[in-house]
Amino acid sequence: MREHGEYTDMTCCRINYLRYAPCLKNVSTDERKCANQYKKLANNHGGNPDDPNSVNVNYGLKLHCCAFTEFVECQHEFILRDCGHHAHQFFQSQLDRMSGSLLNEHCALFTHGSNACSFNQNVGVSLFSNDYYMYRSLCMLVTALTALLFFIQR
Repeated sequence: MREHGEYTDMTCCRINYLRYAPCLKNVSTDERKCANQYKKLANNHGGNPDDPNSVNVNYGLKLHCCAFTEFVECQHEFILRDCGHHAHQFFQSQLDRMSGSLLNEHCALFTHGSNACSFNQNVGVSLFSNDYYMYRSLCMLVTALTALLFFIQR
């Protein structure tokens, strides 16, 4: 059985979701806003068999983290501008709740706009040795978050 506080939080979340969803959807799907970043993130879930770097776990981690942070930064900018402060707070709280510490820990080295997100094809230095399963888990999380963010926008 749910406690009263948890029930109230979920009710507020649903009300805020219904209130802000149209604007959040617009931010994610408008070509002049974040649609290109969303498409890049959505297209990164599978490896490119023609890309020799696609088998490199570190390269894949970097690719996913940089695309995700680029998409989130774009959303922050346009949600605050187009949807308002309260919508921005709602988005941030839901993002924090969904991503937890996994993205903050594993993507901390890869911030969009930093040198860490520039792609040099000749980089062979391993940041995370033998972390294939961690990488696959992160890929699944990023894919799930992308899908969830997309459906939140609907």
